[in-house]
Amino acid sequence: MSRAGEVPSEVLVATLGIEPQVITLVLDELLRRGHLIKRAVVIHTSEFFSPLAKSLSVLRSEARDFYARLSPPVEFDFRPIEGERGVPLDIATEEDAGAVFRTLYRVVLSEKRRGHRVHLSIAGGRKVMSVYGMAVAQLLFDEGDCVWHLLSEGRLLEEKKLHADPGDEVILVPVPILRWSSISPAATELILTEDPWKAIAKQKEMKEEEERRAAL
Repeated sequence: MSRAGEVPSEVLVATLGIEPQVITLVLDELLRRGHLIKRAVVIHTSEFFSPLAKSLSVLRSEARDFYARLSPPVEFDFRPIEGERGVPLDIATEEDAGAVFRTLYRVVLSEKRRGHRVHLSIAGGRKVMSVYGMAVAQLLFDEGDCVWHLLSEGRLLEEKKLHADPGDEVILVPVPILRWSSISPAATELILTEDPWKAIAKQKEMKEEEERRAAL
């Protein structure tokens, strides 16, 4: 955990689909805005799905040839979705959706346990990734964390450019989060469980306790 008065390290957690530029444009814009992001954690489905494999290949090359050479460098960490039957090729079943939720929750939880400030991009991948990403943010985020969505369209995305040129407009907007509790997750037992379903049950207990105390 970060010490009192110490500026926490910042990390980008991003879901990946078949368009790698969705991640690089978000990361570039956050860096341009002055966020000192040292690591990007990329959540993805199976590399055996050929469009996703191409996307991963492009992103890995960019991580090595561009972001590793920045000052300070940005380290990339690629995390496959952890399903009960292995890494899913796509998010097509309820079981796959549950795997997305568990993986996102555990990745963000790991960063929060280390005291990191988390930027969560929900611009890439299937819509279900965005939905569960928001649920994870409601469970685990503090005031300093943020969910982002990329709205840039037109030539910038049509040309599949990994980085914006001068004159290109990258529209990155923060997504409001309705947190379940005013208490930081790091200050509760919520930080101890790696099961998002148990975390939801715990959040309900905490909310009911807050309401009970407020009624006294």
